[in-house]
This record gives sequence, C-alpha cells and structure tokens, in this order.
Amino acid sequence: MINSIVILKSKQQWNHFLINKIKLFFNLEVFFLNENLNLSLKEIKIKLNNIILNRNIEIAFFEGDYLSFINYEFINDIKIKKKILCLTDDFDMHEVNHITARSCDGILTSCPISNLRFEEKGLLSFYSPLQADGTTHKKIKAKKKYDVLFFGAYKADRKNYIDYLIKNKIKIKIIRSDRVWTINDEDLSRLICESKIVLNFSNQGLKNKHYAYKSVKQNYYLLKDRIFISGLCGTLCLSEFAPAQKLLFHSRELPTFKSKEELLKKILLLLLKKRILKKITLEFCKKVKQYENKRHFKKISLDIINLTNNQKPKIQLPYWYEKIFNRKRINLYSKTGNLIIFLKDVFENIINRIKNISVINILLIVETFILTILLSPRVIFKNKTKYNN
Repeated sequence: MINSIVILKSKQQWNHFLINKIKLFFNLEVFFLNENLNLSLKEIKIKLNNIILNRNIEIAFFEGDYLSFINYEFINDIKIKKKILCLTDDFDMHEVNHITARSCDGILTSCPISNLRFEEKGLLSFYSPLQADGTTHKKIKAKKKYDVLFFGAYKADRKNYIDYLIKNKIKIKIIRSDRVWTINDEDLSRLICESKIVLNFSNQGLKNKHYAYKSVKQNYYLLKDRIFISGLCGTLCLSEFAPAQKLLFHSRELPTFKSKEELLKKILLLLLKKRILKKITLEFCKKVKQYENKRHFKKISLDIINLTNNQKPKIQLPYWYEKIFNRKRINLYSKTGNLIIFLKDVFENIINRIKNISVINILLIVETFILTILLSPRVIFKNKTKYNN
C-alpha cells in the first residue's frame, strides 16, 4: 500500500472515522497540529516535510473546513506528490474551502451537493460519507425493544418534533449528545439494532457564518451520517427531508418528512404495517451498503492513487481570506501560554510578509502588530496559570 499522511487540527471524537477509512487502502501516518504548538508554524512545516521525505510518503490528506493553520499557503508549502482536502461541513465554509482546495489535487467531501459545487468550479472532487464504516457499525442479532430511537443533539427545532411524538404516545428512546458524545460505537450499534426505526433530523438551525460577505441567517437541511449508521446496522432511518438525500436515495428507499404531522403519520403507519416496514428496511439497507467504505471508498482510493500531479497555477488570495487565517494563527498561538513561541511565530510571520511585500501584506503586518500587543497579556497570564498549577 502507498504511504500517506493525514494532517488533522486536533484530536476529536470523530477523527477515527476518517483515519479508519484511509487506513483501508493506504499506509497511514497521523499528524495532529495542536500537539506541535511548541513549534512555530514555519517549524511545523519543516517537521512535516521531513516526515514526508524520510518515510517516503506520497499522499497527504488535509482536514479542511473550520479555520486552523491549514489553508492555501500551508498546503502549498508541504512538499509531497499528491494533496487531498477532506471536508465535512462545506455547507457553511464553501467560500473558504474552494480557495483552499486550489492548492490540492483533489477534494474528499462528505456531501454530494458539495461534491457537485466543486465540480462546477472545475475542481476534482469525490463524495464519500464520513461515517460509513461497516466494521464499526454493523447488524447484530437483537430483539427490537424500541419503536423509535433518536441519538444526537437537541438543536434547531428537534425538541419540538420529539415533544410532539411523546405527546402522541410514541415510545421513543433518546440518547442526547449536545456537546460531548456519551456512548461508544459498539453500544450505539446495539441500540440501533434493538430499534425498529431511527429518527434523523436534517435541519441545522439558523446559521450566518460568513467571511467574504455579509449574509442573513438561514436554515440548512443537510445529509446526515445518522442515515448510513442506521442502514449498516440493519435498521430503517426515517429522515427529515434534505435535498442531498435525493442524489443518493429514491423515495421508496429512504422515507422522509417535512412536518411533525407527516412524521407522526409515517411512524404510525410503519409500526402498524410490519410488512411495509420490513420491505422498506430491506431496500434502505441494501442501498446504504453501496456507500460502505470497503466498497465505495475503494474506487475513490484507486482514483486518488492514479491522479496525475499537474502543476497548479498560484492564485492571488483575497484579502479577507488572508486576514481570517492570519487572525486564527495569532489567536491559536496566543492560547498556548508560551510567550517565546508566540513571539517567534509573530516575528517569522512578519518577516515572511516583508519578503513578499504588497498592499495586502502591509495591512496584515499592521494588524499582526496590533493583535500581538493586545494578546500578549493573555499569553503571559496563561503561562503564569500553568506554572502556578
């Protein structure tokens, strides 16, 4: 197998889904940026390039989406044959992601609509659901103890739906995870197998994240991995409508709802008509298996291996893009409590911009000076707190 590396921002509960997916078809090194904040960003890049060179690594997978050190310039400075940007929340980060993606050879996104948006811009993109691991989530023989199961956070209008079901005497098992996931994969799989229906919500609630322009708050209806987890465990998922679902499932394979009343009506029908529930469950699970990692990601991995490493023209980055990542870089180092590294990285940042002087870099140098003065007390305070503890 070809040697590869995945560069992640920090250790998170969901990291293993991406790691395990890549490990199926590549020898994989894992590099966490937050574990290397004793180094300046320049030193982190040098360390990464040395790892890649010494271990003969050919492909790098970069965690994208929300702001970190990983941006267009960071990826450009990593010396490796092939670069893949990995995305899970492109719905509200696309204006950032599509710029970062231009430093890569391909994009791996967990949303089929996101996949089409990148293709629309002439960028090579692959769709693969994040949580489609048939070894982590699988069907086991279990008695169906629960009519309806919901696991996840109470965001958007989910509580209103669930309260409505409870009011109408629907027996629903609830596993809440508003901030921290409190159940392991094995126990979750068992609960799904013990349920007749898994309830999925698509509405993310009002969002107004923006960088390049101002935007009004709006709801997003997203394809959720809860659908794939349920199907791999052999249980039907009844999902709130999301446009991306239409790209993957026929209406007979994934039943959907758009209102509390429609949801209640469909649950009652499925619980009453066991034959209908069984038939739809079989069709749904059969379709979900097509997206399981060993089957679906296998072809993508071959496409990545066979990618031609074309020379990518360097682009002029917009000021807003450079500004948000420059601020994030300074902010991340200010949180370390290491004044020496904080100032060292600021110095290297400014020197690099002086070497490539432009109107944008002059503005960023000025802002860097201001932020350094404002944030230095925070670094000193954090350092004293760590020392006292």
